[in-house]
Amino acid sequence: MKRVLSLVIIFVGVTLIAGAVSAQQAPVLDPIGSQSVDEGANLNFGVSASDPDLDSLILSAVNLPSNATLTDT
Repeated sequence: MKRVLSLVIIFVGVTLIAGAVSAQQAPVLDPIGSQSVDEGANLNFGVSASDPDLDSLILSAVNLPSNATLTDT
């Protein structure tokens, strides 16, 4: 049985942190798209972002479900 997960919960929890802020453009989180997984299986997907000002980005997450992780590599 496949379940469609609401990635809104994960997306809302992702924070992009850029370097010093002045009149810079905001970082952009690339679209994740719909994801589905068989019940009991792991769901893995990449999250990437870019910054128009070429500042370094750190991806972090808050309020993830207890069995979810975000690894910034």
